[in-house]
Formats: sequence, structure tokens, C-alpha cells
Amino acid sequence: MRAFGGKSFHQMLFFLNDFLNKMTTTTKKTLFSVATMAVLTLAGCSGNDYASESTGQERVTDTQGLTAFGTGTSVAPATRTSMGYTSGDGFKFFWEDGDAVYAIDDNGTVQRSKVLSLSNRVRLATFYLPGTYAKNIYKVYYTGTNSTVHDKVTIAAVQNQERPGSSVHLGTDGDCGVAISKQTNGHFDFNLDHKSAYLCLLPFMRNHALGQNVYLQKIEVVSKNTYIAGTYNFDDDGVLSSPVNASQTITMKVGTGNGIRLANTTPSIADNSYYVVMAPGRHSLTVRYWIYDPVTRVGGTVTKTLDVKKYSAGQVDTLHADLSVTDYPSDRYYMWDAKAGCHYWKGYEGVQPYLNEMANPNCAKLASDERFYNLDYNTNEAYRSALGTPNINELSWYVWKGRPHWDGDLMWSQFDHLYKGGMWFMKKQYIRGFNAEGYITASGYKQDYRNQIKWRAKPGEDFSSRDPNTVWIEGNSIWKVTPEQGQPGDSARYFFLPAAGYYDVGKLLFNTPEYSGAYWSSTGISEKFYEYGTVTIEHGVAFSLHFSREYVGIECDNRNYGYLVTPDWFK
Repeated sequence: MRAFGGKSFHQMLFFLNDFLNKMTTTTKKTLFSVATMAVLTLAGCSGNDYASESTGQERVTDTQGLTAFGTGTSVAPATRTSMGYTSGDGFKFFWEDGDAVYAIDDNGTVQRSKVLSLSNRVRLATFYLPGTYAKNIYKVYYTGTNSTVHDKVTIAAVQNQERPGSSVHLGTDGDCGVAISKQTNGHFDFNLDHKSAYLCLLPFMRNHALGQNVYLQKIEVVSKNTYIAGTYNFDDDGVLSSPVNASQTITMKVGTGNGIRLANTTPSIADNSYYVVMAPGRHSLTVRYWIYDPVTRVGGTVTKTLDVKKYSAGQVDTLHADLSVTDYPSDRYYMWDAKAGCHYWKGYEGVQPYLNEMANPNCAKLASDERFYNLDYNTNEAYRSALGTPNINELSWYVWKGRPHWDGDLMWSQFDHLYKGGMWFMKKQYIRGFNAEGYITASGYKQDYRNQIKWRAKPGEDFSSRDPNTVWIEGNSIWKVTPEQGQPGDSARYFFLPAAGYYDVGKLLFNTPEYSGAYWSSTGISEKFYEYGTVTIEHGVAFSLHFSREYVGIECDNRNYGYLVTPDWFK
């Protein structure tokens, strides 16, 4: 059993009449109508039928000695094991190639029908069974395309869907149903009552350009405390019970290779629907969507946690899933305090490197270029593009008192591609003592690190004895700290900064030991030539925040680096 769609009822009757006219009066076969009407209409879904269908007879080469379970005459059209959707008509089931049904004949023998041999899915189907059937009522059982018994149903813990919108796998992955077949004018008609539950998952990504580069690879449906897959006993009423090899997780493998592209920006049954069959019951479900960008080689999961609810037998529940991630602009890289609006790649956006160690020579190299860093050494405060970014004091609070957490799993996008990783910092409203005018040390000593002397050395310590590249914070002997790992449990009190790398002479660098993320402050050093140990820096320096999985710190860096300038990202 598998798909959805529909022809008119008059077309079905035409087929039926033609079929009956071909039967001779000497034919002593009992005719069962497999009118398995299991039409399931879902609110809020729209789309077009997406696969070919037929209402014609399946191909049968030898019916000698078999009883025909045939097309419906007194009830609505047959439905079965795959699904199709038609706007205004909802979901409908279809019979698929390889389907079979069971009945118990007058001798008490369980009989299996000759399997269907179909070139297309059909809503009307005829099954042929051995045995004798002289009574007016018989139970009919459907236990899956590849089933061998009438009283066991296996709902697969690993299911496969090769293309979006296809439900042909339902029959092999656990679809099932029972029916009462009643004799009407010499024919046995029945409506199949489906006994599995079904999810129609509709993932999408609002950023169309990103979705063109991102693929869905698999879907995991996890039940918190109930089984949703396994081999179940299947009684005469179609009740599923006593599972063996039971599982609380169903994994849906999607497509082949990289998976299926997430090209749709809204939920779409026709373009990007995925069907999961599971055991009915009251479940607390979590759905994990695994996505992957083959260009950046970044992948991970987007998780949706659902409320506890009852998933009824025969019911199709549609679940919309927005897989969008936070998109960060690519025009926030600047040399320190360059002219506002003149970002690192202005005028060369089309060749801006977006992969690690990708380079392009079209960065600013001369002071005449508006993208060049601020050459004013009469002040240590930014007043152009870096104006409004945290100053050195504020960065100190974030680093040493903001409980930074490295999150290597959180995905985000830039350049219409997928990336992951970054740092969580506590929002300043939750940092006790936070003050832009200075940093309060453990001993209560207030340091204003905008004063160029105080950041260079421990109070009372001679500057020459310390690395001039060091920001001294009392109680810490080095300029960097080790972050906690993972997303903070109270993440609403934090803000996130992506590890979006930086540019060095036109080369993009990710995942360096200490500079996975680099952000300019508004505080510079008012010296054109700066002594760094025994080296004289000719470009001047400014303070920056930088971090990686292992470190979070503050440092003085050459102004010509392309770091992020994002005052609105700090909270």
C-alpha cells in the first residue's frame, strides 16, 4: 500500500463495467471489492498530485483456481499503501506494485493473495486468493508489501525515501490495515481501515539562495518514552501490541549522495514532503533534521521538539519545519575604524573569499583607498566605522565575567553557505558591575584600560617586564581564558557571536588556534609606531576580541586586519 491522487468516480465505474462484462457466467470465482477508501484530509496543506496513477486492472497471467478480490462496486474507490495529495481533495491512499492482502478461507486457512503487478499506482485493485469463500463476511488483512504473515506487522526503525513527495516506501516500512468484507450482489466490498500512524514532514528554508546549497540527508523521529517502531502483534481489530526489537527512534534516510536539496522557501507537499510511518499512540516526539553543505563541508542538525499528543491510527499529521539558520552579513569586515561604509571588500563583493584560506588580492593596500584603516594617532578612540563597538573595558567584562561558552555545533549562514561554531557571552545586564568606564578587579581596584599605561602592566609593575601585547587583568596571569563548552543552559541570558574568521591581506582564515572569531573594539593605541618586544609595528594597533574553541582573549592587533565590526551584535 502506498500513494495519493485521484480519478473521477465515473471513470472507475466505466472500468468496472468493462471488467464485469468480460467475465463469463461459468466463472465460479467469488469477487471481492478491494474498495479501500482511506481518504485522509489534512488541514493547512496544499499542493498538486505528483505521480502518475491508474484505475486499470493489474496484470495477471494465471488466475486458475484463485478467488478474485476485485474492484469496488458499492463503495467509494479503493485506497491503500502509498499516499498522494490533491488540492481540495486531501490525502488518499493507493495500491502499489507488490502489494498483497490476506483472508481466512472457509477451511480456516490463512490465504495470501497473488501480489499485484502494476506499472502505476492504482486506486482500484483486484487481488486473487486461493481457497473457498461461501460466507457473506470475511476479514481482510494488509500487513505490508513484503509481509509473509497476516498477524504481524513490522514498522521499520530505518525507513527510506529516495525523492521528495514520494510515499511508495510506506508499504515496506510499516503501513497496515484491516477490513470487514461484505458480500453485495455476489461481490465482496470493503474499506481498508489503516492502523499505523503517519507523519507528513514538510521542511523548508526561507533563504532561497542558501537552500540551493544545502541538502537534507536524513530525518530522525525520536519518542521520549514510548516505542514507535518494531515488530508488533496484529489482531483481528488491527490493534498493534507487544513489540519486539522495539525502538523509540525512526531514522528516515533521504535521497542518495548528498541528499535532497532544500530549495523550497515554504512548506510544500508536492516539492518537499517526507512520510514516516510509525506506531499509533500518545507520543512526545523530537524531530531532528540533518542538513549538509557540500561546499563548506559543514553539516549538523536542526531540532524540533513537539508537544505531547495522540497520534491516531489512520491519521496523517503534517509537521511544518523551518530549517532556517541565522544569516550573518558578509559586509561587516573592516580594517580598524576605516571610513564608515567602506568595508574590507567594498566594490569587490563578487570576489570576496568565503572558504578557509581562499584569497583575493583586491584588499586595501594604500592610504588613498577609503577602505584603509584609520591613520589618526591623535586619539585612541574610534570615530568612524568602529564607533559604537565595545571599548577595551567592556570587552574585559565580557571575557572575564561573561562566562563565555564555545558552541561548536550551532549552525549559521554567510555567503549563502552553511557554517558552524561560535561563542556565547553573557549579556551585560546580567554581568554584575559591568561598566564601560573601567573594569573592577577582584580586589576592587578600578582599571580604565583606555589609559594606555594601565593595560600594559600589573599595578606597580614596570612596563618593560611584561609583554606589551598583554592586557593585564588582576588575578589572571595571561591575556586569555578558557571558555566553557557547549550552549549555556540559560542561553536567553547570553548572546552569540559566530566564529566567522578574519582577513589577512585578502586571505580568509577560519579555525586558527586562537582566531576562529575576531572582532574590533573601539579602542586603539595612539601611536603610529608601536614597540612589540624588539619589533617595531608601523601600522599602529587597536584592541580586538578573539576566540576559538580553546581560548577567549583580548589583544592589540595591527589595524590592517579585516576583523568584524558589529556593535549591534553585542548585547
